[in-house]
Amino acid sequence: MQSESVSPLDNPLVREGVEYQTLKEGAVYITGPGLDAFIIDDGTATVLQACDGRSLHDLCEEINSRYGWDLEEKDVQDILKRWVTYGYLDGSEVKSRRMVKFDPAGLLRLLKPLQHLYGKRWVGISALLLAVTGFVLTFAIGSEIIAGIGDLARLHLIGGPLIVILGYYLGYSVTAFFHELGHALAIRRFDGEVPEIGIQRNFNFYVLSNRDILLTPGDRIWYYAGGLLSDTVWWVGAWIWWILAPGPVPLFLLLPQTVYFLVYAFAPSGSSDMAMILREAVSWKPLVRMRKAPDWRERWKAAPFTQVALEVTRLGLALFLLVFTAVADWLLLVLYVIYRIARKGLNRL
Repeated sequence: MQSESVSPLDNPLVREGVEYQTLKEGAVYITGPGLDAFIIDDGTATVLQACDGRSLHDLCEEINSRYGWDLEEKDVQDILKRWVTYGYLDGSEVKSRRMVKFDPAGLLRLLKPLQHLYGKRWVGISALLLAVTGFVLTFAIGSEIIAGIGDLARLHLIGGPLIVILGYYLGYSVTAFFHELGHALAIRRFDGEVPEIGIQRNFNFYVLSNRDILLTPGDRIWYYAGGLLSDTVWWVGAWIWWILAPGPVPLFLLLPQTVYFLVYAFAPSGSSDMAMILREAVSWKPLVRMRKAPDWRERWKAAPFTQVALEVTRLGLALFLLVFTAVADWLLLVLYVIYRIARKGLNRL
């Protein structure tokens, strides 16, 4: 008769090598060999640190006795379940989505003068004007960008499309890195901690920061705006670079950033930065992306008209971009579809 497998939750034991670093406002940075790092509350960290191999019942009694809490076994089990999926308990599968990670302290010290830009009204106004400039340039001479990319795609039957797809991804990666760096600089402006920046296995960048120090809506708005501010500067900067010195490098910085702005950046839906800014500024709940939830129609009907109009405008821009590209050069639309399929595959890693 085959014996039942032992669950990591039967006698929870923290995996060897797990480290904890106390941050501000009751946050804790937790990491371990081959594991994704997280910033958690000190209560969860306390439960994890107490996992020394004893039974769940004994663990619960020890925690309640030591800290004067009133947890039940189910409460402790619920806390630990997600840490099993993250690989933090002995006997669970070690699973990390992060491929490269580094401490950005040195880089943030170097860029410290830029931190003082956050929180100033004139910076927000300037960013808005820059975004408008980017939109105007896109609609005025965007066809030249499509023509330039189309020429590269046709340089070689196989090499041309590969150059375009890889160039698009690399250009997106550069702007994605600076997007995350914008968030990091913003949180450092408010004396927060950023223990880690890195690249996931799907090649997306991420920043790990202690957002618990953002105590006011204004602070949180500037955190979310940090990424958009960086995006705006890079977008218009790429336009200027390409206008003054046309070439593949500014072209591959410009194209993905233009797509990002027209399709994603100003979305009051999902978990976009703009949706979070609007949530903090005017208490709008982020719209549910169409078909992402069964009751999305009801949620849209309950949303303010201005919010719905903003999202419809964004969707209209996205549709315009697709139609305009298809009419101007159908090959580029095909390559973008291939790129999106490839990205979805990477996201499953």
